[in-house]
Amino acid sequence: MSTFGERLSNAIKNSGLTKKYIAEKLNTTTTTVYRWEKNINQANDDVKKQLAKLLDVSLSYLMGESSTSKFDSIEADLSGPFRKTIPVPLYAEGVCCGKGFSYGADDNSEQPESFLPFCPPAVGQGANGKIIAIRVSGNSMIDAGIREGSIIFVVLDSEIHDRQPGVVCVGPDHKMLVRCVIRKPDGSKVLRAKNSRYPDEIVSLEDIEAGWYREIGPIIQVSSTPEWA
Repeated sequence: MSTFGERLSNAIKNSGLTKKYIAEKLNTTTTTVYRWEKNINQANDDVKKQLAKLLDVSLSYLMGESSTSKFDSIEADLSGPFRKTIPVPLYAEGVCCGKGFSYGADDNSEQPESFLPFCPPAVGQGANGKIIAIRVSGNSMIDAGIREGSIIFVVLDSEIHDRQPGVVCVGPDHKMLVRCVIRKPDGSKVLRAKNSRYPDEIVSLEDIEAGWYREIGPIIQVSSTPEWA
């Protein structure tokens, strides 16, 4: 029979969450979490219940009463913010809140720097689509709350609503930008910064037809919901 620490360590590994994040959620320290894993100290029953919700495993598994880590039918009825947390890949290569970075059109080799815990919305954008996190650079979106070094959460291949901030790829050099996307009646787009020092950029129908415009996805969260244009 495995120990509590071994079961906890396995659950943490499978969740993709960091010990630092777990400790913050439980109002404790990473040292304490480490000591639980190593069976130096034992978590009390209330903490074990919180751990089970946070790590999305059954309480009976953590308690050593079951060999399966999945929620049984009774525990599945439990609700709360802990169960909504998912690991989201963070990409170190930031997109640009400035003049833009160039990427190859077929360059899909980027590997995530790490994974961040994220609570996706229950409905709307991000409820079902794949979400990634990207570190940005530049200050062209500073008035939307997106600053140098900000981490943005993007829903891949989801429509960017009119005037909503999102990540787009433009031009023959596949420049990636963070901009508010304004849709014109003729089908063209206006890419608008949230900093008066940066002029609007126009994406014509010809650009779109040439394959020089692609919407990577809308931004659904930074540190708070960004402003629309």
